[in-house]
Amino acid sequence: MKKYINNAAKNTNQKVNEVFLFRQMARALNTQTSHSVFVKEAHAKMYVKYQLDPKRFAMLPGSKPIIKKVELGDLLILTYDKWTGLLKMSIMQAKYKPIPYKNFLDVRMNLYQWELLKYKPILVWSNYGIPFNILNSQNLFKSIASYGIFYRDNYNNEIDMLYVIPELLNYKNPNIYKSINGIIENKKRLPKTRDYSFKFNCLQNLNGQLYRTCHRVFGPGEVISTCSINSFKDEILNGRIGVPLSSKKGDNIQMWILGILKKLRNDFNDDHTIQQMIDEILKEYSSGDENYIRNLKTPKHLPPLLFTGVNLPHNEIEIND
Repeated sequence: MKKYINNAAKNTNQKVNEVFLFRQMARALNTQTSHSVFVKEAHAKMYVKYQLDPKRFAMLPGSKPIIKKVELGDLLILTYDKWTGLLKMSIMQAKYKPIPYKNFLDVRMNLYQWELLKYKPILVWSNYGIPFNILNSQNLFKSIASYGIFYRDNYNNEIDMLYVIPELLNYKNPNIYKSINGIIENKKRLPKTRDYSFKFNCLQNLNGQLYRTCHRVFGPGEVISTCSINSFKDEILNGRIGVPLSSKKGDNIQMWILGILKKLRNDFNDDHTIQQMIDEILKEYSSGDENYIRNLKTPKHLPPLLFTGVNLPHNEIEIND
């Protein structure tokens, strides 16, 4: 995948940004046993509101909690495994720095969004029908939320990617909350959204090879960080990234995801592999109940989406250039 993406970046007249890189990622995920599609509609961003935790943030006058609006993430990742019948989901926030990092890996991020993705509170508002419990419906998995940080390596100046859950990123300024709370108490308002410096500790040896500490797992079958985009591809194909969708009919997150796939099926009527995968998913998660499928609400616009099917029979994959 790394070679494919870098060749594409070198031979394009398009702007190389997160959207370009996700599109190339989807193309690289098309193999003899997998099929992937990336969807990004204009102005389709996932926004939510949540209450800042008073344990870390001061309150406004009258003990009023602070409600903050942030982007939930840049990408909804859905992975369907035909062998197991499982559909997994993850929400990724992307970053791209077109020059090598002086220190691997320091990155500037929105603190309020990191707070949301790390502590996973119940939402109080969302667009696109995003369920309020999207981040905290279960606690057996960690990769419901993640960061995909595209960077240029310091050896060949090639694009690579750090995949990491927010719990493994740490802010560098130990007084970060003290500074923000001082503004809240003095000016009676929350400081405007701004980026703060965060760090992920991952050592590299002189040959540019990554130590195993970069590749971390949680439990037997979930990867929570890797500094290699090639490794990220392998873990997507192996079904080791994301949270399994509930099999319980009527579950609000399940119905939201299935509604998205139902619209995706209608929009991609020329991609028979995508249609067949979605038909199988809808049948599996509805227990064959056609009324359940018919009554699923479909969004007006699709959120930014990377949908991949893995372990597909070779004769079921349709190649679309």
